Order: sequence, then C-alpha cells, then structure tokens
Amino acid sequence: ANNAIEAAVASTPANASGNWWGAEDGPGGSGSGSGDTVSVNVTVSPAVAPLSLSLPITSAIDCNEMFVPQIQASGLVPANGAQNVEIDVVPAITFERSVLAGSGNITLYDTTDTIVEALDVTSSNVTITANTVSLTFSASLSNNTGYYIVVDRRALVDAASGTYHAGLTETTDWAFTVNDLASIVMVPTAPVTLNETGTESATFTLTASTAPSAPVTIPLALGDVNGTTGQCEFDSGGTTTSVILDDT
Repeated sequence: ANNAIEAAVASTPANASGNWWGAEDGPGGSGSGSGDTVSVNVTVSPAVAPLSLSLPITSAIDCNEMFVPQIQASGLVPANGAQNVEIDVVPAITFERSVLAGSGNITLYDTTDTIVEALDVTSSNVTITANTVSLTFSASLSNNTGYYIVVDRRALVDAASGTYHAGLTETTDWAFTVNDLASIVMVPTAPVTLNETGTESATFTLTASTAPSAPVTIPLALGDVNGTTGQCEFDSGGTTTSVILDDT
C-alpha cells in the first residue's frame, strides 16, 4: 500500500509506462529497479530517461560589465566635508571605471539651498576623461561659504555596461566649505623690531581678512630675521592671532 502506483484491479494491468521513476534502472517494489516502488500488475515499460536540457550559448556575459559605476574611495575633489577649500577649486569625480555622459544636470548649491549654477552633463563645462569627470562652474565662489553639489540620477553612465550611476542627491553627499588661505590678508598691528645683539623677544598680532570656518595653520616667512620661518594658527571663526618672535 506504500507503492507509488498500485493496480486496483488484479485482472486489469495498470498502465504506467512512459514515466521517470527516480532511478535509471526503473521502479522498485515489484519492478526490477531501485526507483519509486510499484505493485504487481503494473506495466512500467518503456520508462523514460531523466530530462536533460541543452541550451545554446549565443553570447558570453561578463558579469563585471553589469556593475553600477562606483566612485573611488578618495574620488571626490574637494572631499566631502572638506574645510578651507581654495576659492578657484575645480570639482572632480573619479570613478572605478570609465563613464560617459547620460542625461540630467550637475548642480552647485550654497548652504541656503540656493542654486549657484546648474551644468547640463552634456555641456562643455563637464569634461569626462575616461573615469574622471571635471566640472567648470562659471559662477565665482565666495570665501567662508559652504556649498554642496548634486549629481542627478542617470547623469553619468558606465561606459562598458550602460548602467547608470545612482547620483549624489543628498545635501550631505558632496559638501565642502571655501576658505581660501591665499586670500586671507594678515597685517601686523604694529611694526616689530628686534636688536641684532642680545636676547630679546616680542609679540605682535596678525589680523586675517576672513575668519576660517575651521582651525588652520598658516606658514610664515619672517623677513630680515636671519631667514627664519615659522607658523601662526587661527582658531575657527577667529580673525586675530599672536605671533612671538625670539632672537635667542
């Protein structure tokens, strides 16, 4: 009674031919094979062989070609979250693989969410060389100002596979602050003179024209002090710093 097929009427054979019994040598039980069992008075021949599919390969598929474009680990210039970025910076993205222009814009915003400039990805202001995308914005950046760049979805596409980059669509995906140290003018509050002999030191104050948004260290070249060089530091938001000269 545990047979896969069992004849209900002993005088009439049950026709179970043309089946696959789970083993190449046929059904078990009253059969002669090791597959599913059958009772007596069951016709099992001819049995069928296991199904075998053979599909033609029309083209080779490179799985690597299906990857969505990925930005390199240090592929954003300026880096996301960068402070004290130069005012004439040329933003750029470097991908792991070569990319092409898709459709859409790459847009520069300030931190008030105001559009500074939008570049059509197919315009001459967007230069794509292999895996690097360089952006030339016509608008001038302002010192001590925060910005972020939005890259539309589908704006850039993998050159080999045609898959689109997901874009940089959040305000925190590519944000930076411009504080160009070269444009900070430092003026001493009063001339400082040290005698050429003896031991003497003096302190004077430098005033910066723009307060940096993060602490910065600026190198100094001190004229007529035996070629001495040094450095001064400005705190975040500070416009003055003290410098000590010591001829000892």
